[in-house]
Amino acid sequence: MLTYTAAYFFDGDGIHAELLDYPGVLSCGVDLDDARENLGAALVDMLESDLSDGRPVPTPKPASDSPEADLVEPLHVVMKGGPEVVTDIAAAGQ
Repeated sequence: MLTYTAAYFFDGDGIHAELLDYPGVLSCGVDLDDARENLGAALVDMLESDLSDGRPVPTPKPASDSPEADLVEPLHVVMKGGPEVVTDIAAAGQ
């Protein structure tokens, strides 16, 4: 299992979400549940792309933090081998 660090930034128009320790994985949502779901989908897309192109997956950094974030929480990923990447993603709040 890999555990990345998700950060959420609330503003008047919705929530910006990003992984602090996986560059390029970011998304947004109209509320926290939507942002979590969209961030999980963005992570799956990035994992599939990196693995299929032979790029290494970034090592999670559990100490990652963002003082500017309104919420920081772990995002857990379980990957199973096979012809396609299968993930089971869960944020701490779900």
